[in-house]
Amino acid sequence: MDSVPGKWIAEPSWPSPRIESQEVFLNASGLSEKAEKTVSLVHLSSQALGSTGGSWCPYGLGGVSPDLAVDQQEDDGRSLVWDSEPLTDDLVVVGAPKAHLRLSVDQPNAFVVVRLTDVSPDGTSRRVSYGMLNLSRRSGFDKTVPMVAGELTDIVITLNDLAHRFAPGHRVRLAVSTTYWPMVWPSAHPVSLTLAAGASRLTLPVRPLSLDNEAEPVFDPVEMAPPGRTSTIIPPDAARTIHRDLKSGRWRENLIEDHGRFRIHDIDLNVAHSAHCDFEIVENDPLTAEARWVWRSELERADWHVEIETTTRLRADASDFIIDTDIDAREDGKPIFTRAWRDRIPRDGL
Repeated sequence: MDSVPGKWIAEPSWPSPRIESQEVFLNASGLSEKAEKTVSLVHLSSQALGSTGGSWCPYGLGGVSPDLAVDQQEDDGRSLVWDSEPLTDDLVVVGAPKAHLRLSVDQPNAFVVVRLTDVSPDGTSRRVSYGMLNLSRRSGFDKTVPMVAGELTDIVITLNDLAHRFAPGHRVRLAVSTTYWPMVWPSAHPVSLTLAAGASRLTLPVRPLSLDNEAEPVFDPVEMAPPGRTSTIIPPDAARTIHRDLKSGRWRENLIEDHGRFRIHDIDLNVAHSAHCDFEIVENDPLTAEARWVWRSELERADWHVEIETTTRLRADASDFIIDTDIDAREDGKPIFTRAWRDRIPRDGL
């Protein structure tokens, strides 16, 4: 899943009048073009669902970063899932898909996460887009409107924009869950979701295959300032590991992003950056969620060395987020500045 072939495409305007909306229904039997009878599907997501999702905003380390999503089969197996039949032709989706869901939950505050994946004939599930909604903000991000337990509600979740080609023989999959740890902080209480299959649907922005033979757009040459002269002292490295305790149900995810150490020759400066992140949760207890980040930056010349280290710890109880932050600065190994923050922030619909 390192790369897929692709090409540049162009549209004369956006939204493009050439993109056609294709609707498929989330039936009890899977994705299909016609709605079947309504069936209630009940689902309780594991608090550890989301371990294959990568980071919310991957950046910085290029090919060595483990930030991107990996094979989604594990998370798919913990979600409500709808598959299409194997495609008989290419399906090119360009734009923002939308999930129109009729659902109810048993808690006043809850998230719904939807993932669109491309399922290969061998079963590999590649995430191509996703979206999420805090149901208590379904009327707008400026107001909190708690859900009424058990009351069916129609919602629309707009997924991230994409440009992706589903190949013949592949399946389109939509997965729905109420958790996505550690990308989404869990609701204070486990959420039971009831979804009306047959009354819910997915809208895909489809680019006609007749446009495939258009010439690719031509870009002007890249313009940029010449890069400064640098050399690598310690190469960057990264790792993402997950430890699961089968007895306690505790999951621990550890992310190390070491940007290495490099030298900027023009200003005689060595630079180093690193981040260590830990995310822990127990499968059936959202209030055990805890995240910890340690960021370290160093600058160094022959007779001078400074470093800054920040540590942030995030937890929550049923009413508040609990945030502990510390910053320490050192010069030539001696402390020159330290500060600590201890904050509680009301959850307010979260």
